[in-house]
Amino acid sequence: MDKNTYWYYFLNLGKMYYAGGTDTNYQGERHTTFEFVNGNSFAYPFSDRDIAQQFADECGGNLVTVKGTFDEFVAQGKRWGKYIEEVRKK
Repeated sequence: MDKNTYWYYFLNLGKMYYAGGTDTNYQGERHTTFEFVNGNSFAYPFSDRDIAQQFADECGGNLVTVKGTFDEFVAQGKRWGKYIEEVRKK
């Protein structure tokens, strides 16, 4: 197990956390939808601070910095992946 410090980021908007987004093209116009969840358990873990900040700027949210291990980051990504897979099935 990797015990080294690893930084990753969540996008927070009030009491909600970013869980993903999709781009669609409807009647010739590009639309972006964002999915948010109540807690960070299923939030998307950003590994790149600059990209996370771009999303935060676009959504009007803040970054939450998490200090953990790489294994914790991977576990978060797996939880998020299972969640978003279920959302997209609907």
